[in-house]
Amino acid sequence: MAKPNMLTFPVKLYRLRCIACGYCVSLAPEIWTLSKADGKVAFIDNGDETKSEVNVFIDRDFLHLVKQTEAICPVRAIRVM
Repeated sequence: MAKPNMLTFPVKLYRLRCIACGYCVSLAPEIWTLSKADGKVAFIDNGDETKSEVNVFIDRDFLHLVKQTEAICPVRAIRVM
């Protein structure tokens, strides 16, 4: 996970909303995974996250891809801040 700085941007995962459909993972497997602990969306560098809401910082290089995963999520579990 990137540390907050001028080259990163915040993204919030609302994991309680996640229905584990896998659209985000299929679109951006280099960013998202489904947690082995509960099957819900998680940031790739922390796949066993079990908190209900998670804040992560993503490199700006992935902004377009994260926005696409935000748009494709049927329950809005991914939110670019």
